[in-house]
Amino acid sequence: MKKLSSLQYINILAVSIIIVLLSGCIQTDFTYGVVGNPAISSDGKYITVLVAESRGITRQVNGGYRATDYNSSYWLKQYETATGKLLKKKKIIAHAEENNLLLQCYGGYGDNIWLHSNGLKAYNISSLEEKLNEAQLTASNNFSADDFPDDQRFIEQHVVDGYINFTSLNGNQYYIDLTTLKIGNRKDLQKNSTNAINDQLRSLSSGNISYGVRCDTLHNRMYALAKDSNTAANSQPGNNNEGPVYKQLYLFTANYTTGNVGNYRYSKYSNMQQLPGTSYLNGYFLKDCSTNKIIRPKENGLFFILHNNNLGNTAQSILTAVDSSNKTVWQLNTGLSTTLANCVVKANYCMLIGNKHPIIAPHVGNDMLCIINLANGKIQTTSLAD
Repeated sequence: MKKLSSLQYINILAVSIIIVLLSGCIQTDFTYGVVGNPAISSDGKYITVLVAESRGITRQVNGGYRATDYNSSYWLKQYETATGKLLKKKKIIAHAEENNLLLQCYGGYGDNIWLHSNGLKAYNISSLEEKLNEAQLTASNNFSADDFPDDQRFIEQHVVDGYINFTSLNGNQYYIDLTTLKIGNRKDLQKNSTNAINDQLRSLSSGNISYGVRCDTLHNRMYALAKDSNTAANSQPGNNNEGPVYKQLYLFTANYTTGNVGNYRYSKYSNMQQLPGTSYLNGYFLKDCSTNKIIRPKENGLFFILHNNNLGNTAQSILTAVDSSNKTVWQLNTGLSTTLANCVVKANYCMLIGNKHPIIAPHVGNDMLCIINLANGKIQTTSLAD
């Protein structure tokens, strides 16, 4: 074997040192986040979500400055609601940032979950196979493919109500009926009363997620979460503008009647009383974000109150089920921070989506999906990295 010279030894050592130094300046991390709305099967046995798997490579440049480049893959993942166990998954797209793509998930309708992935597409909730795309929609509707927008800002999804609105490149407005898969002129869209109410509530929210209210009615009585009786007396059922209140809120109840003065509808209360039992820090009656309806099973009349465990930087969301006398039926710590991204309910299961920490978040989406059985308060947390 040929003996290495001193200079060769020095060169090998120098290269080794450079490799070690470079490896110390490069850091690779993966984050996983749920994107958009989930889709739940009609029997409630499984949930399908879009998950962004983002690889971040951080390098030290210009002395002490560190820059991170991301490369994201998007997956459809199906979980069992009873256990939170991953059942199957399917990669939808890779290298999203390189292709200037940002996927959106609009949620489920019937057997399909609707996405925008370089165009509108629908996948079967059960098999995760692609069932429909824009090319098929144009062919079956004698519609021009050029009239579909390439900018997601011009798509207005109402998947929970069974349609998707969009504005074409030439400014014409259309809708897709998700039942018939027909494309029509938006002015001809026939909305039922529920669709109209949901549209009104969306317009009031100004794009902000509203995951709870502080006043509700049940069996001809008003129930309100308020700091005192005066605040409770000024509560209005259906008020959608519910900002945070960093105080302990108490559950009040009263008899109520409603009336109208011109276009203004008001509520009048009598026999206001504060119910005994637990108070709730920044409490809300939990609401389904997709339907704008307060979550309250008809069979038992429970209220589900979302509140904070404290006011610190690491505060978490607590969910408490109470009856109409404010008696606690069950309570759990969701593990989520105090701001949710989504809440969807179906077949007695509640899906809560958010981040574990109020500041630290994945590159895309939200890093936590909780599945709660509303009948018994049992919670399952899925592993998005599976």
